[in-house]
Amino acid sequence: MASKDEVNVSQAIPPAIPPVDEKGLSADEIQLRAQGHVGELPRQFSAFSTLALAFSITNTWVGYAATFVTPLFAGAGPAIFWAPIVACIACFFITAGLAELASAFPSSGGQYHFAFMVAPEKHRAPIAFATGWLSSFAWLFTTASANLFLAQVCVNLATLYNPEYVWTQWQVWMVYSGFIILCAAIVIFLPKLIPIGETMFFWASVLGFAVSVIVMLAVSDRKQSGSVVFTEWVNQTGWSDGTAFLLAVGQAMYGFLCTDSATHISEELPDPGRNVPRAMWGTIAIGIITVLPFTIALLFSVNDFTAISLSPSQ
Repeated sequence: MASKDEVNVSQAIPPAIPPVDEKGLSADEIQLRAQGHVGELPRQFSAFSTLALAFSITNTWVGYAATFVTPLFAGAGPAIFWAPIVACIACFFITAGLAELASAFPSSGGQYHFAFMVAPEKHRAPIAFATGWLSSFAWLFTTASANLFLAQVCVNLATLYNPEYVWTQWQVWMVYSGFIILCAAIVIFLPKLIPIGETMFFWASVLGFAVSVIVMLAVSDRKQSGSVVFTEWVNQTGWSDGTAFLLAVGQAMYGFLCTDSATHISEELPDPGRNVPRAMWGTIAIGIITVLPFTIALLFSVNDFTAISLSPSQ
């Protein structure tokens, strides 16, 4: 007969798989428990707010606007135009695999959880551990780069409206830190407003895209020729044309990063096995639909690519 201490210890240790036969469990909770997890967060995201969050993080046309200077050096107009198309195709296959896994194993853990579920049982723990840390570092670097871009936009806008102002690196860092603190404060103190906020950010991005395209086409007095935009390759990198184009594509993929972001709120929306993959596909679709018109409008409207490449704001 077990002692009292043994009974208490056995009761304190939770079962490997949470019970799925409790009364009142939703289908989403049952699916989550079958994977070894218990839901802790309210399912406050709708299918659309999930898509809004995913695209607000990826925001392809904005991301490419921040990084097209590398394709500009790699091949001028043709590299700028073709690089995001090739990058989209590459990210399409990556997203397809992640969407399939997100459909089968919906979990906010994302990649590390997928790796654990599909890896051989003997090697699950180390593979999931390594994948989890790689994913964490990726999100840290992505967050840092996005907020740094916003900080640079702010100081460059200040220079645009006040030509005598010359920003310094510590000022960029201060603005950058302010954005980091603001984002952290919203997540910590206003979590219930995040779905509404992401929806607003989504429509702000769509509006910004439309305004940017219209304004560029409307205010440019002279348009570039089609040959300059699509065929006249000017490689300034010092590498071969093939290597330069690969560099351009790699930089363009920045605009398609984080297409998996919807997976990390799988436990915060209903029917994640269906809605999360749809949000991932929607992010890719909206990304290419916005980045191509933006890129074409930019290329036809800019009259001096050299001036852009030498701009201190790049």
